[in-house]
Amino acid sequence: MYSSYEVWSPNSVNRTDLRCPSDCSKDAENVHHCCVCKAVPEWHLSSKYILLSLEYTKRDGSAKVIGDKHSSVPAILKHRDGYLQGLPTNLCDFINIREIDFKRNKISTIGIISCLSKLDRLDLSYNKIYQIYNDTFTLLTHLRILILTHNGLTKLDPFSVAGTSLSIGHLDCSWNNLTEIDISNIIPENDFCEYKFNSNEITKFVNKGGFSLNKDKIYEGGLVELTGNLFSKFIDFEDLGIKDLKILGTLMSFGFVLSDAKFDCDCHMTPYLELAEPILKKIWRDYFNMSCWNPPEYQGLSIPGLVIQKKLDLFICNITKECPRYCRCYHQPHKRRTVVNCTDANLEKLPKYVPDASNLTLLFKNNKIKTLESRDYLANATFIDISGNGFDEVGDNVSLLIRNDIHFLMQEHNLKDLPRGFQLLNPCFAQIGRTEIKCDCKHLWIKDWLQNKNAAQCENKTLVICNTDGGQIPILSINRDDLCTTSVITFQIPSIILCVLAILIFVVSVISYYYRYEIYLLFRHIKSKSNKISVISKYDVYVSFDDDNPFLRYWVLQFLDLKLKQAGYRNFIPCRDTFPGDVKEENMINTITNSRNFLVILSKTYEYDDNIWTKLEWKNIWHHFYNNKDRRIVISNYDLINHPIDLKLKAFIRLGLDVDFANRRHILLDEVKLKLGLPYCAQQSYIRNAKPKFVPSKLSVVRQGEKYEENHKSKMSLVSSSMVLLEDRIYD
Repeated sequence: MYSSYEVWSPNSVNRTDLRCPSDCSKDAENVHHCCVCKAVPEWHLSSKYILLSLEYTKRDGSAKVIGDKHSSVPAILKHRDGYLQGLPTNLCDFINIREIDFKRNKISTIGIISCLSKLDRLDLSYNKIYQIYNDTFTLLTHLRILILTHNGLTKLDPFSVAGTSLSIGHLDCSWNNLTEIDISNIIPENDFCEYKFNSNEITKFVNKGGFSLNKDKIYEGGLVELTGNLFSKFIDFEDLGIKDLKILGTLMSFGFVLSDAKFDCDCHMTPYLELAEPILKKIWRDYFNMSCWNPPEYQGLSIPGLVIQKKLDLFICNITKECPRYCRCYHQPHKRRTVVNCTDANLEKLPKYVPDASNLTLLFKNNKIKTLESRDYLANATFIDISGNGFDEVGDNVSLLIRNDIHFLMQEHNLKDLPRGFQLLNPCFAQIGRTEIKCDCKHLWIKDWLQNKNAAQCENKTLVICNTDGGQIPILSINRDDLCTTSVITFQIPSIILCVLAILIFVVSVISYYYRYEIYLLFRHIKSKSNKISVISKYDVYVSFDDDNPFLRYWVLQFLDLKLKQAGYRNFIPCRDTFPGDVKEENMINTITNSRNFLVILSKTYEYDDNIWTKLEWKNIWHHFYNNKDRRIVISNYDLINHPIDLKLKAFIRLGLDVDFANRRHILLDEVKLKLGLPYCAQQSYIRNAKPKFVPSKLSVVRQGEKYEENHKSKMSLVSSSMVLLEDRIYD
C-alpha cells in the first residue's frame, strides 16, 4: 500500500508502527540512521487517527480531555495558544494518545505524562517549564520527538532526556536559559538524529550523573547543535569521566556543532588537538570552522590550521602565582613543560621561588647574577639557561640538585675553577662553555670526567683550558704527569683495607643476624652460672607439648609427671590442670608467669599450623624466658627433629641444648632434671640445712644422675615444718 515506505523498527524499542522511506536503503551503511531521522508513524500515512479536544474546567487554566477514551485508534491532542497551567486532569484515561501539541500555553510543570507509554511526539514549546527531572519522561519509551524551546529552562537533570530507557531521536531545547549541560544528556545510549541546544547560556559541560563510556558500545547519532552559547573553554572530556581519549573517536559516531564558540586557545586545548587527526575530524563536524578568540594576538587564527602547521606549542596557560617579578611564567603541555622566562629581567640573584611544577624550563639568560645559588626548584628543572651572566661562584649543593641529564647552558661565565660536583653532569648536555683555570694535580678529575664522557666530540659546548707556562692548552691534551709535578699519593692500600673491613663487618652482621638466637643462648648460658636464688614461683615446671598426640600424652601424664613429682617438682600440664570455663589464653599467660622453668617436648606436630595453642604457648614461654634471666627452658626432642621451623627452637637444637630421646631413655629423666635444676622446695631445704655436695665433672651422666638422686633424697629429708607451711602457702 505504501510503496515508498518500508516497515522499520528502532533497535532500542520493539515497535511495528513506524515506516521508513525507501530512499534510505540507497546508502547501505547509513540505513538505520536515515530511518531514525526520517521515519514516520503508520497512522500519519494512513490518516487513521482521531482528534481529541480540550475543555477548560476552571479559570485557573485547569482542563480536561474530551473524546472517546475507550477507542483503540491512535489519538492526537492539540491545543495551541491557550492558557493551560498544567496537563489535563484526565489525560491518563486516554492511553492511545500518540501526539500532544500544547504550544504557546502557560504550563509550568509536567507531572502525569509518564502514563502515556505510546506517546510518539510531544511539543511543549513556548511555555513556562523551568526544570526537567530525570523521571519526567522515564516511562515514555516510544517518545521520538520532544520540543521544549522557549520555555526559560534553567536545568536538565542528568539522564532526563537521554536516559537508557528513552529513544528520543529529535530533541529541541534551544532558546532557553541553560548555563550548563550534563554530558549524559548529549551522549544518549540509543540512536538519535539531532539534539538542539542552540541559543542558551551554556558555558560548560558537567558530569553530575556519573556518566561513563561503555567501551563495548558504539554510540550512533547525528549532530548536537550548540551554537549561540557562551563556550570559551574546550570540552575537557577527562573531567567528564572519559579518561581514555584515544577510544573517544572509536566509540562515538556523531559530532558537535560549535562553530561560533569564542574559544580561549590555551593549554586546555592541547591534549585534544594532539589527537586532532584521528578524533576531532570525526566527532567535530564543523571542526575546520573553529578559530581562536583569545588571546587577542591569536584572534581569528584557524585552530586546525595551527595543528597542521605544527604550532601546538602556542597553546599555553599563563601562571601568575609565585612567578618572579619582571618574568613571564606559563604552562606548555605540548612540550610537557612549565617555563619561567626571566631573560633580560635585570636580576641580580636567582629568584627564591618559581611556580611549583615538574619539568621546569628556567630561562635566566642575560642578567646580572654573580652567584649560582642553591634553590630547591633546581631539582625540578630539565632545562636551565643561565648564560650571559658572568657569574664567578657556584653555591654548595647546586650540582647535587641538578639532574644528571639536564640541558644546562652556562656560557660566558667567569669561573676560575669547576666545582667537583660537576662530574655528575654530562658535559655535552650541560654546556659549560669555555672555562680557563690554572691546572694542577687536583684537576685530574676534570680530565678523567671529560674523557669518560667523550667530551672531545662536543668541545663547542664544554671546553676546559689550562693556563700553563707554555700557554693555554685544553686539559684533554695534557698528560697526567704534566698536571702533577709531584708523585700522586696512592690510597690503594687504605682503600683495600677499608673495603675488607666493610665486607668483614657485613659478613659478621649477616652471620650474627642469622645465628642471633644461638648467640643469645650462649651468652645467657655463660651469664647464668650464678648462685642467685630464684623468685618464688607457684610451679617448678610448665610442660608444653602437643596433647593431641595420644602416645605422647600418655607418656607425659603417666610417666614423666609421676617421676618429676617423685623428685619434688610441682608440675603444670595444661591439658590436665586447666579448669573448664577458664579463659584459655589468659590462664596460659598467668600460669607461664608463675612457672620457674619450662619443659618443651618437641614433636613433629608441635609446630603444625593447626596447633594454635602450642604455638601460642611457645611464644609466651620464650617471652617470659627472655625477660627473666633466672628462668630455664628444657627442650626434649621427642621425634628427633633436626630442623624445627621456629628459629628459636632451631637454636636450641643447633647448640645441642636439647635432650635426645634416642637410645638414651635410661638417662632421659636424669638429664631433664639436671637441666631443670633443683625444685624450689628442695633448693630451699638444701640452702638452709644441708651442705652442698659437688659432683666431679669427670663423672658420667649416669653417675651424675645417681648423685643427684642421692642429694635430692637427703635434701628432702631435711625439710623443716616451716618449709612445709611455706609450701602450703605457695600452693594456696
